[in-house]
Amino acid sequence: MSKVGSFTLPKIVGHRGVGKEGVVPENTLKGFILCMEKNVPIVETDLRVCKTGEIVLFHGTPEGTIPFYKDGTSRVGDLSMEELKRVDVGGGHTIPSLEELFVAMEERKSNMELNLELKGEEWKRKESGDHQRLLSLVEKYRMQERVDYCSFHHEALAHLKVLCPHVKITYLFNYMLQPTPLDFVEQAYYGGAHGVSMLYHYLTKEQVCIAHEKGLSVTVWMPWIFDDSEEDWKKCLEIQVDLICSNHPFGLMKYLSNISDYK
Repeated sequence: MSKVGSFTLPKIVGHRGVGKEGVVPENTLKGFILCMEKNVPIVETDLRVCKTGEIVLFHGTPEGTIPFYKDGTSRVGDLSMEELKRVDVGGGHTIPSLEELFVAMEERKSNMELNLELKGEEWKRKESGDHQRLLSLVEKYRMQERVDYCSFHHEALAHLKVLCPHVKITYLFNYMLQPTPLDFVEQAYYGGAHGVSMLYHYLTKEQVCIAHEKGLSVTVWMPWIFDDSEEDWKKCLEIQVDLICSNHPFGLMKYLSNISDYK
């Protein structure tokens, strides 16, 4: 984070890569490359596992289905990597694998960091071997210091910590699905997390202070249906979050670059 006087600006996280900037679809390789070119410091993306075992970057519907494929009822886990590559997610773009993203970063010598969300129900299955494959892939491309694993499936994060105690994990939180925010901070702290990521609309300065007292970083995330604006970013500065996971990362970068006189 950079400083403005005694005030520390939050880091910018591109939600699903370029978010809703409108240049290319979410979670596409081209979108991640644009983030590298524009020096977005961190991007968030969603990890799912396909039928043939590859880890792919795709969000999908709340039920985890692929709306672009046939009748819209198929899930990522139902399809092979070859089949997924035939899915057009918009503008001729396809669903990338995590390894493709790592290769693109390596080729461009990018130092961009990644928030990798364990998205699907498959991450609850400890016996699947998916967690170890993920860790091995991260190690293969020497990304260990630049990856933060996050999830609403806290048991999946706990399993990652068992396999590799030094990984960074962040507990994702949805006010409608889980305990009160203050209880959530306790859960994250005792679960060995280094951070919490909370829904923007329910986050208060008090909650941020409590998390900071526990030594936890605080990310605020914007729901996909929400177009975050300067007014929202100003609130995030006022409550002193550490990271903003924005649907408009390019706009947020411009906003933060113009507030050297922020008080």
